[in-house]
Amino acid sequence: AGPDHGKDALYGIARGKYGFGKDNYLGFVYTGRTFSGEYNHLFGIDASVRAAERHWFRASYIYTTSKDSSGNVLNGSDTGYGNFTYTYGSKAVILVGNLEHIGKDLQADAGYLQRNGINVMRTAIYYNIYANQEKLPWLKVITPYLVFDITRDLRTHKDDTTLGGVLSFYLIKDATLAFTYQRAREYWQGVAFDRDAVKAAGAIRLTNWLRLTASFLWREGIYYYANPAFLGNAYCGFSFCHCIHCCAEKRQI
Repeated sequence: AGPDHGKDALYGIARGKYGFGKDNYLGFVYTGRTFSGEYNHLFGIDASVRAAERHWFRASYIYTTSKDSSGNVLNGSDTGYGNFTYTYGSKAVILVGNLEHIGKDLQADAGYLQRNGINVMRTAIYYNIYANQEKLPWLKVITPYLVFDITRDLRTHKDDTTLGGVLSFYLIKDATLAFTYQRAREYWQGVAFDRDAVKAAGAIRLTNWLRLTASFLWREGIYYYANPAFLGNAYCGFSFCHCIHCCAEKRQI
């Protein structure tokens, strides 16, 4: 058995929020892991403020500190995380802007971290077109929207980009229909790959407990571990499912 056999790892998670006004709060979070002389602690604060009903500001910041089993403190020069989001919302228009920084030395043992060392900018615009119910009683709202994001890799200094467009229809009987096109550029081993994706999806509620959904998806993908890597068809197919919602009456005895 190894020198750490039989030892226990200690995990800790804490979360607190203080609400004030309407839709406003100030919060904190802590996660941590200690094991056999190692530790990883994460401290964070976040806030959400809505101003003048249509403007919503959200921000968060995280700092991490770590040590390995040899006693070496692993704090680098970029162990932080920052996120800021602004949303403007009215009945017709929704605008969203987001900035995110994930430090190159960020570590979160008690959480899930898919990627670090990046800066991300995201933008989206939604426009709601309300149908004339007298002329088109089956149609409620048409919503076209555009989404764009750019991700800067702080190690390679390459920019991955995604541009997507969606046209959604909201119909009677809780039905929806949406068409999506996405164009993305991703760098892998210094080579740029341009990927396309097309999706069509629809859903309808037939009864209070039965809802049917169907979709078609075609997308390209990078075959990362081929030598050399290449772009090809990653998926093409239909899907269909039904959702059954059951409600039971609870009685006290």
